[in-house]
Amino acid sequence: GNKVGMLHIAMRSVFTCFDGHLLEYTSNKIEISETEYLNEIQIKKWFIGGVPKFREKYYSRNAIRLFKKYIEKYGKPDVIHAHFAIWSGVIAYQISKEFNIPYLITEHSSSYGRGLIKGKYSKLLSKVLNNSQKIIGVSSGLAKDISSYTSKEIIVIGNPIDTNFFTIDSKVENNKIFSIFSLGYLTQVKGFDILINSLGNLFRNKLISDNVFLRIGGSGPELEHLKELVINNGLQNTVTFLGELNKEQVKKEMQFCNLFALPSRFETFGVVYLEAMATGKPVIASDTYGPSQIINKEVGYIIETNNQKDLQKALIDAIEKKEYWKSKENEIRNYVITNFGEIAYADKLEFIYKQILEKSIC
Repeated sequence: GNKVGMLHIAMRSVFTCFDGHLLEYTSNKIEISETEYLNEIQIKKWFIGGVPKFREKYYSRNAIRLFKKYIEKYGKPDVIHAHFAIWSGVIAYQISKEFNIPYLITEHSSSYGRGLIKGKYSKLLSKVLNNSQKIIGVSSGLAKDISSYTSKEIIVIGNPIDTNFFTIDSKVENNKIFSIFSLGYLTQVKGFDILINSLGNLFRNKLISDNVFLRIGGSGPELEHLKELVINNGLQNTVTFLGELNKEQVKKEMQFCNLFALPSRFETFGVVYLEAMATGKPVIASDTYGPSQIINKEVGYIIETNNQKDLQKALIDAIEKKEYWKSKENEIRNYVITNFGEIAYADKLEFIYKQILEKSIC
């Protein structure tokens, strides 16, 4: 296998300097952790704002210090793989220039499609992309947006899923109810309001029975507004807010539910849908960049973005076809393993790494 190392600049806002982390993030100490599969070198720094040029120097200076420590301990790597062009890609560009090591970028950011990259950041982004050996986008929609900043080819590879962790639990039984699970950061973009309002409308019009329940995991700025929507729709006995969940709790919720639904208004990929599918569950997602590339009628529903009627139709169909979807759980899981499992992902990356190394030798 490949030897993997990670440079990690752990950032924390200066506005939190008096919450017990003052010394920890001011010490400038380099920390090293080693496991069988990964060597990590980390430094903790205060997050700063400012103009792109200043931030570029700030991040690069700290990263190069970490990189020199990495070389001292483990030797010079063959390839640098940066996730997100800004700021990891910026750091990779600077290291590449100083140490003559090729780099590639995997981009996950929704900033492209939301028009958030402007001015000097556009120039910085183009410089980083154009000097990389390979560029990967996690969805075809994101790849199209990235192409506005570079003429280089964008390879599409979705994020990997830990299918050894997210599994089907055949012991779970919930025959008397229909449980819908939703998970994410509670913001307007994630579409929890559409989901709550849709359920409210279905109950009011008696289109679904009262044994349907919605469990929402996550925290965020929309929490109080969403609680108001629950009250306004008379869903106090139907909707439960679970708060922040750890990975084990997420798995248990996915294994227990009959359906995972997250009608986001924007998603660059959507790992959470695949995690639910790895537990054998059908999913409902909006027709945005990532979900439209990974979900088909054999594993769930793609609905029109921000369309409550379309969501209601999908919910009714999923509830009516509860037994049908239960019978397909192994098929749904196998779809994820084959296309998005860690082995499939690693094989794709290894092929790209070999291409980069062959090119650098020539």
